Amino acid sequence: MLNSKSKFIEIIVFITSLAIIANYLSLFFIFNEYLIKFYLAIFLLTIIFFIFYTKFDYLYLKIVFFALIIISLGDATEDWDAWAVWLFKAKRIFIDQSILGVLDGYASFQLNEQPQLASSFATAVGVSWGSWNEIFPKVGILFITFPPLILSLNIFNKTLNFIFICLTLYIINTFFINGFLDGLVAIYFVFSAYLIFNIFIENKFNYFKFLNLFNFLVILSLLKNEGLVIILILFFHVLIFDLYNKKNLSKIKLKIITFISLGPIFYWKYLVFVSEIENYHLSGSILANLISRIKDFSTYQIVFQYLFGSYNLLFSIFLLSTSYFLIKNKFLTVYAFSIGFIYMFSVLLVNLISKMDFVWGITASLTRVISMPVAYLFIFFALYQYQLYENKKNYLQFY
Repeated sequence: MLNSKSKFIEIIVFITSLAIIANYLSLFFIFNEYLIKFYLAIFLLTIIFFIFYTKFDYLYLKIVFFALIIISLGDATEDWDAWAVWLFKAKRIFIDQSILGVLDGYASFQLNEQPQLASSFATAVGVSWGSWNEIFPKVGILFITFPPLILSLNIFNKTLNFIFICLTLYIINTFFINGFLDGLVAIYFVFSAYLIFNIFIENKFNYFKFLNLFNFLVILSLLKNEGLVIILILFFHVLIFDLYNKKNLSKIKLKIITFISLGPIFYWKYLVFVSEIENYHLSGSILANLISRIKDFSTYQIVFQYLFGSYNLLFSIFLLSTSYFLIKNKFLTVYAFSIGFIYMFSVLLVNLISKMDFVWGITASLTRVISMPVAYLFIFFALYQYQLYENKKNYLQFY
């Protein structure tokens, strides 16, 4: 029974994540209203089927989904990045009937080099509604969070999963419903990191789990530029683990297939290059910016001031450290801390080389781009470490 429930959840996650990708590809290559409505309908019907088929199981998660949808539909977004960068592009896709329209160079301040998967799903809501407005399409961005959260039901027992969902609401907070993509990046970051650890390091492989990893990596890479950086960090950790354990040829075919998940984002980056669209942060005097800021002592003061002022980040570091001292899962702890700190360094490096004002950049990005995803990562793996301990204890009691 447990295996059948687990398989059912994996299938639900696979269908919904595949529908998100299929919608993006449909809008990318051919704008067909019937196809767009079909993929969104498949997504929604699968979620509805999951809700009714599982009856009163996972009631807390269903209430969270319903509440977030109601709140998201309550008002239009007013935040600049959410409106001008993501939802405005969704509107452009709706009007232009193509994702490629954003490559025309119009309004460069809107970061046109960013991938458009989330905007495309918001567009699908507008197309299905029949006209554009500033409220309903935003819920499409929220929908993309559903597949990973459903997958969490397979990872934790009921009590731990309830705690995890509560902590998810606390950490992601308004980024579920305000039109920003940083909450999405954090969620897909964490679940991609988990699936890679589970499949390639814990050696717990099954086909649907691997297919979900593939879909999650495609989605993560097409959310924001940070997604590609995160995936490369995850791949690097798999390589290091293989070298450490002298298993550099282990699951080589699966790893090659996993790397293929980067095909869509590499093609997007090629189109951006051909269209001569610059990355705002990587334009200008990169080396000069880096050297001047490294030499400036105030840079370090600013970084430490904001990092140590992030209580969520400090709490998550404490929680993961405590779980290690109690449970002693070395590989998992090193994996989580290493990924989190390398990602944090990568984002700080971009701020150091960017032509954007350093203080303004750190102030604007620290909470949503650095501390939120890293804190969520550490909290997830702290709970997962405890879940593994519980599984081991139950196994020993059974035998």
